[in-house]
Amino acid sequence: MKFLITPPRYLFFTGKGGVGKTSIACATALQLSEEGRRVLLVSTDPASNVGQVFGVAIGNRIKALTNTSPNLFALEIDPQAAARAYRDRIVGPVRGVLPDAVVKNIEEQLSGACTTEIAAFDEFTALLTDTELTAFYDHIVFDTAPTGHTIRLLQLPGAWSGFLETSKGDASCLGPLSGLEKQRTQYKEAVEALSDPRQTRLVLVARAQKSTLREVARTHEELAAVGLLQQYLVINGVMPSAEAEQDDLAAAIFEREQAALAAIPVTLQLLPRDMVSLKPFNLVGLDALHQLLNNDVAATSELCIEIPTSSQAALALSSLVDDIAGDGHGLIMFMGKGGVGKTTLAAAFAVELALRGLPVHLSTSDPAAHLSDTIEGKMDNLMVSRIDPHEETERYRQLVLETKGAHLDAEGRALLEEDLRSPCTEEIAVFQAFSKIIREADRKFVVMDTAPTGHTLLLLDATGAYHREITRQAGASGLIEITPMMQLQDPRQTKVLIVTLAEPTPVLEAAALQEELRRAGIEPWAWVVNNAVASGALHSPLLKQRELNERREIDRIATRYSRRYAVVPLLKLEPIGITQLLALSQSNVKHSDMENKTYNALFICTGNSARSIIAESVLNRLGNVRFKAFSAGSHPRGEVDPMALELLESLGYGVKGLRSKSWDEFAGPDAPKMDFIFTVCDKAAGEACPAWPGQPITAHWGFPDPVAVQGSKEQKHKAFHDSLMQISHRIQLFLSLRIEDLDAMSLQNAVRELGQSPVN
Repeated sequence: MKFLITPPRYLFFTGKGGVGKTSIACATALQLSEEGRRVLLVSTDPASNVGQVFGVAIGNRIKALTNTSPNLFALEIDPQAAARAYRDRIVGPVRGVLPDAVVKNIEEQLSGACTTEIAAFDEFTALLTDTELTAFYDHIVFDTAPTGHTIRLLQLPGAWSGFLETSKGDASCLGPLSGLEKQRTQYKEAVEALSDPRQTRLVLVARAQKSTLREVARTHEELAAVGLLQQYLVINGVMPSAEAEQDDLAAAIFEREQAALAAIPVTLQLLPRDMVSLKPFNLVGLDALHQLLNNDVAATSELCIEIPTSSQAALALSSLVDDIAGDGHGLIMFMGKGGVGKTTLAAAFAVELALRGLPVHLSTSDPAAHLSDTIEGKMDNLMVSRIDPHEETERYRQLVLETKGAHLDAEGRALLEEDLRSPCTEEIAVFQAFSKIIREADRKFVVMDTAPTGHTLLLLDATGAYHREITRQAGASGLIEITPMMQLQDPRQTKVLIVTLAEPTPVLEAAALQEELRRAGIEPWAWVVNNAVASGALHSPLLKQRELNERREIDRIATRYSRRYAVVPLLKLEPIGITQLLALSQSNVKHSDMENKTYNALFICTGNSARSIIAESVLNRLGNVRFKAFSAGSHPRGEVDPMALELLESLGYGVKGLRSKSWDEFAGPDAPKMDFIFTVCDKAAGEACPAWPGQPITAHWGFPDPVAVQGSKEQKHKAFHDSLMQISHRIQLFLSLRIEDLDAMSLQNAVRELGQSPVN
């Protein structure tokens, strides 16, 4: 691996949540220690799972991992423990000297997430500058938090150093900043160590996915801008080409990854790059860590263990939407470890609600999330926003200066501006923006894609601190306003969905989050297992082994953690764009031991050139392996409208094999037997049709003809796009039917009722 050639003293691993930073950092630390070097492995992630990877409890004191290597030591910076120690350093000297009421007020000022951030950062900088503390170690390996927090953490030394440099010392000594002045030299040395390529190497970890590569490119640029130039790139979890030759799903993943790598952002192309192949095993324990950086590891060709059957049937994500949609409004929060797919699932959930005509505000409090990259389009009833820390901080600063600073003299205003330059201000600004958005839930659905676990808990801590302050201020009057924490604790107003992967570490992390939420008085409503290997017949040994491991974890979720859960499968196409998000919400897992019936559906219009062609392509995409769609015409034109093909291809729909043909092809004895037949134009619905083999369910789903629209090219394009969205909407409703549970008469009535549903 290039990043391990002549490594400097400090190695940082960073990247979008869930790309494998912790696993690669642990494998690196283990390898260096086994080469005879003394290594300290440090996690600065508020949701650290280094201990879970090694199978030992680590904590916030340096621990020798004697069960792994005599040269390996580890430390998990616990933000809460660091905050307690930080508070004690500040409050201890005045306890018993100042009145109790004053001491209590100081403690309250130091109770929020801002103090936690400063305290953790204080320990982080000590590891970069305290030679007495770290002289024993040859290397210090940092498993840092997910991207947004990492950037914040690495920029903090510079931010605090600059803040203290310009500070005139007039700020209050009673807030979280009171312990910082004496650390001025330490922070300056930390900045110098981070920007010295002889001391520090930053390893950017990504997956071969467009979204994570875009994110890591942003990280590269932002960190380079603050002087961290010694950067390497590791692409983790790449599908081996040998697996792609054996399995359709593996082949689709391989092609998708290779396309993403071919289009890698220009800013990353010049970085030294390593590739780490996808492994068939869970990355927990020494054996797994020893094999992680070895790309020659192969899955066994045959499974000798029977894949167990889950004790409960898993629901599709749309089934959870069914249960919530009837409320008409409310707050829906997706929480979980970084990289489990909260952004994608929150977007899919919001799109599904909006498609049903419900008003939705989709937002994120994750500093590394970019919902616009996931949605890639606009739709009715859906508003998308992002709490941008920089924008919110500037907005908050201006508000405070215009209100509290309006009547201050020059000296007072200068002091206020100095306080507002502190990075602590960002925590307050983000919390205020979060509180404002969730208040909209009394009149619409607010879907929050929250930051990864550690940040989520810090955000809730800020919410709780605000709640305590409001309660304290209310005093004996009993007049307490509805605080954000009250809203989060009310199951009638808020539904929390915990997102995880079917892997040991994410499941344990999700279980720990569930307990944290319960201690805060918040009961999670459901779990969602994302990116499960789904198939009727896997041929890839690697995917078979991963499926076996997943089924055990899903069964554990069902029996130990949540009776209400959905399982979302890993799809062949990346879930980006409205159409693919809709497909994701409707898809369900069908493992090799489950029934895998495929339904045939025929769409008919007069010319078989546009609407029926679009419907065929849409159902073949959204129906996954559950449906096979066909189309035909009563009087076929003999060619597909070029504008229909252009639209489908531009949105990633399959167009191969689409042709204009007669319905007679489906009336003969050798024709595929249809389970459903739908007419999509009024003229075809009024014509005498052939005698169809079997007894298919039939219905008329009329749609306006986009071919008939006159006007400019842009107007015609819009007509075709509107037609696709209308057809997609109705097909989504069709896919939400639980066909296996309905008798023929009920199913016939249901599909005909769909034909009466509005298309706009």
